[in-house]
Amino acid sequence: MGVAYSDRDPVFSEFLPGDTKAALLAAIHELAVFQRWPYAAISGGYKYSLISPQGLACKLKIWDGGYTANGEAGIYVQFISYDEARSGVAHPIVAAGTRIYEAVLGECQFFLGTVGSSSTKPDGSPNWANSACGGVPYVPEASGYCFDEPVTFGPVTEAWWSSGSGNQTTALWGAGGGYGFRQGWRNDYAWDGCWNESLQKAYLDNGVDSGAALRLGVVTHPLRDFDTGQQTRWLDGSALYYEPFLLWGDGKGLPCRVRGQIWDAVAGSIDAGLGVEVVSEESSQSGPKFGVFTWRNYMHYQGSMSGYGGKGSYYSSLYLLKGLEPTEGSPLISNAVY
Repeated sequence: MGVAYSDRDPVFSEFLPGDTKAALLAAIHELAVFQRWPYAAISGGYKYSLISPQGLACKLKIWDGGYTANGEAGIYVQFISYDEARSGVAHPIVAAGTRIYEAVLGECQFFLGTVGSSSTKPDGSPNWANSACGGVPYVPEASGYCFDEPVTFGPVTEAWWSSGSGNQTTALWGAGGGYGFRQGWRNDYAWDGCWNESLQKAYLDNGVDSGAALRLGVVTHPLRDFDTGQQTRWLDGSALYYEPFLLWGDGKGLPCRVRGQIWDAVAGSIDAGLGVEVVSEESSQSGPKFGVFTWRNYMHYQGSMSGYGGKGSYYSSLYLLKGLEPTEGSPLISNAVY
């Protein structure tokens, strides 16, 4: 399959002011207009329409809904169905102190996080409510799911997902290692996934267990590898780059299934720091885009990942397409796994 490229280039900024709700809302809206998302004004913010090149769609609400926690105010980021009949988790985002956010807005997806911080406290602020992402995935044309047991597979008319950092100081899995895609490859706390009008979501423990939770596919299956190191690398120690597959289950106790993949992104098989950039050169045979691309890592857990299960970003990183201009001195990568 390789990289799923959207029709429009992503819009990136790492200078979104997060000191006030109004400033953050205005900065995000400016990027959304530049990305040409259709929008409508709502009370306290905006409602955007995200439509993928495949024609699948959802809506994204970003607004001031009166969120406060521990004396700090914030906004909400929430994905909903295109017909507005189904609503995902309302992810809180704190706007306080000297927070600065970075964002990547694709044609049909949105990634937001505090600059240089995921699981630590940005500028002394609490380490919750500092990231949210989601959108419409690329859905391959296939006759069935990537599992052995027989399943019924019909036309895909709706597919969207979201992942957030919640509003607590700890997560359900690994002392902060299960918040969401800003910190790690799996979600136990605040996520949702909607597939053909079937919405699954979890906030704390509302009946959808971690086995069905939204996650990225990883090359190395998480086992009881106490401090054994990340084994899935090339011989020279570098990461493998592969498709960022999205998985979630249809309910508690049911297995995760591959739903699609994130547009304009690649997954790495080993952990990388926030904001680490790599550059790849794509030929005209690789898809609708070609040239030299810069990819920026969105996922990193800032804490110990030793012990049971390799929590956080131990097994993965998530690189988002930042732009078509390479960063001076960055190495070219050419070992994407297809």
